[in-house]
Amino acid sequence: MNTPLRDLLASWPGRFRHRGVLLALHGGAEEPVPSELGLAVLDGFGRRDPAGTCEQLILEGEFTVAEVMLKDCPDLGPRTRDLRQLLVTARTRSLEVTRLEGRTHSRRAAAAGVDFALDDIEDIGRTATSSWPRALALLGRRAAELAGLIEERERELRKRIAGHEGTTPTPGPALETLIKAGHLSTVRSLLDLEPTGVPLPESVPPLRAWTWREDSPEDLLRCHLDPSRHRPAGFSRWEAADGAGPLLEAYGELHQDSVASVARFAAALGRFLGDDGPEPAVDRFEGGYLTSVGGLFTGAPLSRLHPTGRIDLFVASPDTDTPPAGLVTLPPHLAVGPALERSGYLDRQRSAVVTLRDMLRLVVVSEHRAASLVRVAAQQWPVTALTGETAKEFHRVLGGDSGTRWQTLRWILDLTATGDAVTADVMSSCTEMDAGLLLVMLDRAGRSEGRGWWGTPNPDLHVSWQEDIALMRSLEDELLSRCPDIAAQVAFWAALTVGTADGRADLDDMVAMAESSVEGRDAGAAVVNGAAALEGNGTFVRDASGDLLLRPCGVTRALASIAEERLTRAAQRLPTGASGQSARAELDMLEGWHSNRYLLTPSFRDHQLLVRSGNATQAELLESTRAVRADTQAAAPVGSAGTAVLDILLASMAAELRGHRPEVRVEARAPDRTRIDLGDDSLRVILYELLENAAEAVGPQGGGTVQAFVTQEYPDVIVDIRDSGPGLPPEVHGREHQVFRRDWSTRGPGRGAGLFRVRHILRQLPGGEADITAVPGEPTHPTLRGAHFRLVLPAADYG
Repeated sequence: MNTPLRDLLASWPGRFRHRGVLLALHGGAEEPVPSELGLAVLDGFGRRDPAGTCEQLILEGEFTVAEVMLKDCPDLGPRTRDLRQLLVTARTRSLEVTRLEGRTHSRRAAAAGVDFALDDIEDIGRTATSSWPRALALLGRRAAELAGLIEERERELRKRIAGHEGTTPTPGPALETLIKAGHLSTVRSLLDLEPTGVPLPESVPPLRAWTWREDSPEDLLRCHLDPSRHRPAGFSRWEAADGAGPLLEAYGELHQDSVASVARFAAALGRFLGDDGPEPAVDRFEGGYLTSVGGLFTGAPLSRLHPTGRIDLFVASPDTDTPPAGLVTLPPHLAVGPALERSGYLDRQRSAVVTLRDMLRLVVVSEHRAASLVRVAAQQWPVTALTGETAKEFHRVLGGDSGTRWQTLRWILDLTATGDAVTADVMSSCTEMDAGLLLVMLDRAGRSEGRGWWGTPNPDLHVSWQEDIALMRSLEDELLSRCPDIAAQVAFWAALTVGTADGRADLDDMVAMAESSVEGRDAGAAVVNGAAALEGNGTFVRDASGDLLLRPCGVTRALASIAEERLTRAAQRLPTGASGQSARAELDMLEGWHSNRYLLTPSFRDHQLLVRSGNATQAELLESTRAVRADTQAAAPVGSAGTAVLDILLASMAAELRGHRPEVRVEARAPDRTRIDLGDDSLRVILYELLENAAEAVGPQGGGTVQAFVTQEYPDVIVDIRDSGPGLPPEVHGREHQVFRRDWSTRGPGRGAGLFRVRHILRQLPGGEADITAVPGEPTHPTLRGAHFRLVLPAADYG
């Protein structure tokens, strides 16, 4: 409206009673038809006071008009303050609803696998703070666009499904359920990667529920073994399948508690599963017997999940009700026994207890017996029982072609009860089937607190995995573990910062980005050196044009949003003024915090004299530095005698470490005047190696916590060093002694002597009681759940 009529209404004092007039003045509409304007004027007479009109405008979502009224209307009276608060609340709610709708559309698009970019959601949000009805119309148009894309994809998939009618198993009903739930991306993966005729997890029905409420499993077994016994109600509905009779008879004989009865049971179980081998060997073991069973992992698709067809079987004596502690040293295995019951804890154990109730549900199965029993066991085992402990082992399990990898992942998720086809689709798109990343996601899914989240059908799973903070941190750590040094980390984050959607990154752009992120450090040289290292280990590859290529996946795309911030952090850890390979960096390795490492190296004292002389050339200093480092790496250290005050020295070294690594929180707790029968230099070398190891472990996370906690247990002093890092790698669990070997390391060549040197120093001490151990098992600290090393030091004699 830009006519005299508008000018007249804009200056009319009574306009604030007329909602329609205010909307016409401020809503940006064309000039209304006079009759409609007349009705708008009449609408206000006798209906509302100005405060009521303002409230109606706010409740209808016409926020800009209401705001103008709050500013210009003199007749709102004491309700002005309440109306202003109502306007703020309504605007905030409308903005949040808009963003929520945007996230919902994005999740629907991701689940459907359609290309739908909601780039204008912030513009719609701004509209929502002005006029909710206009924003609602915009959201409706975008929702209609998305619905059209989804309908088109549904028609395409249903056409493909129709082409599979008449095949075995028929995929139609299961896929139609997924389509109705919106999981079109999963349906496409199933059609692309699961050819008709392959065995699917859905083809193995779950074991029949236990329905005998008033009768125990023991009663049911006795009725089966003794036909003359009275049958409980409903017994006729239970019938053992062909070949199950000998297995139940052998189970009933386990009360004999003998090697012979155990051998018969193991052989009967193997035959029930399809293994016709001879009776296995049986050995007495704590609380029962140890033997093996075949047939559990023979035949597709289970054969990929275990290197042999046989696994260990513990058969408990009649009076043993829990698996003995000694079984933890075995690989994942089965445990059976007349009185054996599960622990009731949710955490996964190496001993999968197959109770009599499980056995009675299993023996009615005529097909897929092995898969049914593996389901019982794998839901109790760690997920690594099927994947292997390392990415290399899991890569072998997954297989070479995409179809085999997909099918194997589907079976692992099903057997371990950690997910379904939707979960497999999400994990596949997140990781592009990278074995290391996939292992992290499966480990997270297998933990008791995460199992329900992954295993329950979840329409938001394609997006909401990124909201799992612990999972994202573990995925980031997995990728950074492939970076052999800080220069490689700088190169990695630079590639993610400047990279394209398909993972390509120009090295010159990476160098420029790294150099702009930090001053006083040769970040460009670090990028060049780090990129070469990552290309050498296969993290980066070169495309035909010579660009670096970091294979894109959902994880790297998610990390790209924090890549620039992570790049800055990593670049700040580069040595001042030089790259990691420069002369200055080499000289710095014998200065400051790192000088503690060389205190027991005889040539280090000569080096210090050379530095203090002030007359040495850089070449002479470099030669001396390299000699000290070579001597330290090659020779076993000789400890220094004396008495050290542990609490004072520890506080001093904690302060040094904080200065060297400000991003790491360092806590040192020790009783006052804790004296140790050990020279200062020896104690400094020991504490340096342990604290530096811990600080390096938490460094890739952008900072974490390292704690040294001292307790006195005379004649010993105990020092526990813990950190919040990822902990020791899975391959050393149960074999923690390996970390003290001279060349053992997870941080690349030339590393690994630190823990060896610590143990060597301690074992030189008289009395033979001083030592260091890597504490095995699950971490006991509520937050510091990384590596845990324990020093046992000799307390000084005060007498």
